[in-house]
Amino acid sequence: MAYRILSPEIKGVREEIADLVPPERRTAQDRARWSPHLTIQNKVSPQKARELLEQLSQGYEPVKTHGAALRLWRYLGGPWELLVRTPFTPRSHS
Repeated sequence: MAYRILSPEIKGVREEIADLVPPERRTAQDRARWSPHLTIQNKVSPQKARELLEQLSQGYEPVKTHGAALRLWRYLGGPWELLVRTPFTPRSHS
């Protein structure tokens, strides 16, 4: 269960980061179609997922929000290690 994130800005950030990784170092997941989302529920039965979807769909309205920072993690075969947290700064539009 997840909410899709529709944001040209976040797509641009991802593309900039991806361009820093040489093509031969990219994983199959890196090369796959990117679909930004916010995971609400993971690793549950299809029935539990349907129940939550029905519950959250009642009265749902999209919202505008913003990201505060970008966090870079390294996967350690089970746990994750936080490498860096970089706050987003507003861009001036002239």
